Amino acid sequence: MSLQGLSVSQAALLAVNPNTVSFSQVVTGSNPGGVTASFITLNQGVGNLAISNYAGSTASETGPWTTLSGTNTTSGPFTLSGLPTSIAGDTQVTVNVNFNPATDGNYALFLQINSNDGIKVVDILGAAGGYPKALLQFQTDDGLAWVNYSDTTPFTFGSVVEQHTRYLSMRLSNIAPFSAGILDITVSKPPIGVGLIRAVNGVNLGEGTEIPAGTNQTASLFCSVPKTQVNTDPYNSTAQWTMNTGDPTSNKTFIQFTYQAVSEQQDPLYLNGSTIYWYI
Repeated sequence: MSLQGLSVSQAALLAVNPNTVSFSQVVTGSNPGGVTASFITLNQGVGNLAISNYAGSTASETGPWTTLSGTNTTSGPFTLSGLPTSIAGDTQVTVNVNFNPATDGNYALFLQINSNDGIKVVDILGAAGGYPKALLQFQTDDGLAWVNYSDTTPFTFGSVVEQHTRYLSMRLSNIAPFSAGILDITVSKPPIGVGLIRAVNGVNLGEGTEIPAGTNQTASLFCSVPKTQVNTDPYNSTAQWTMNTGDPTSNKTFIQFTYQAVSEQQDPLYLNGSTIYWYI
């Protein structure tokens, strides 16, 4: 026989969830009204929870403390609204935190909640910087160097011989200063499933990818040329990857890829390696 039970505190029981509210790499001035997050103040007991006051510190979880007044209060770039003065048993209250920095920097507010069930501290952290900056590059056909993206010149796999596959990587970097915001990929439509140029998967550099300042991520693409008759003319083909990032200086990008498929060339040959006698 299995027995189970739930114990309930007859007194008030203060809890917060989560105990850390973080604003990561907010772009300064990009949101006129700031960015808002929240945490929940809970009374997990039966008795009434009375909150005597709130205090704030910009130094640490141990103070020094400055008393905050009102149910809505501002400390530096942080504005808190909906701070409760009491919470009935087995209920909760959501407190909103707005982060609206005027200048770049790292900010902190340690919120101390003083109640008839003791003290809890909520860490509120924010980082603000400039806009992200995207740099899109593709490996050269020998895989030894990188070429910057140009909307007038497609990325190339070079000449690929029939029945061969060449793998090359595309790299997206956020080259903004370390205090800048995160580069978000909001649109990403890689070439998958069709054509001779394809992305290995749709995950790498996919939609929702976040690239912090000073870092990069890559995706692998391949060009696989099928067998053709010997001594036939080379031919070119293309593929496209559509992408949009959080870089305000660039719009939706239609990344073009190209290659030259080369058939096997049988003797006799010209000095450039092409055959003298073509297949008919």
